Amino acid sequence: LLRNQKKVAPFSCGGMQPLIMGLDTVSPMIWVPNQLVGAPAGTNVTIDCHTEAYPRAISYWVYENVMILPTKKYGTETTENSYRAHMKLTIRDLRDRDFGNYRCISKNSLGETEGSIRLYEIPMPSSPPKATEVRSSGASKEEKPVLGRNATKVLAVDDHTKASSATSEMKRDHSDRLTPPPDHPPQGGSESVTYFRLYLTTMRMR
Repeated sequence: LLRNQKKVAPFSCGGMQPLIMGLDTVSPMIWVPNQLVGAPAGTNVTIDCHTEAYPRAISYWVYENVMILPTKKYGTETTENSYRAHMKLTIRDLRDRDFGNYRCISKNSLGETEGSIRLYEIPMPSSPPKATEVRSSGASKEEKPVLGRNATKVLAVDDHTKASSATSEMKRDHSDRLTPPPDHPPQGGSESVTYFRLYLTTMRMR
């Protein structure tokens, strides 16, 4: 962009228009901060341009070769400071037809210039899962195995106790049958005396 600028010296007094000393002019110039802007469908987005011009320029927006006017769909705003201006365009409730190239145009008696901004669609960000749901489901799953292990231990202790009792009874029954009383002890001689003494010793031990 070409810029024809000669000594610009604006002055103001009591809200009066600036006084320009000598031959002071600025041909229109536009600066676009963001030439690519992405936004999801169904949202609002604002694009902007910065202009410089003197004498004061006429600034407006164009989309598909049609001038954009303030409506419920579009909001326009221009902030001026001396020979500079900041243009803003807000597009509400984005739809497929709203994505494309927008132009900001500045025009005065010295000439005309424009900037271009491409608006494109991006996916809507997805919401992360709720942490509370993950914790609650995890806790319920962890409680069940604990109860199962405790119940298994109790059953194992009972079975071991019953088995020990049964084993003790079997040992007592077996010891009772080791030395039954002699129904027919040997008759006569030293063998009968020895056998009788052994029988008495066994009975005392029991």
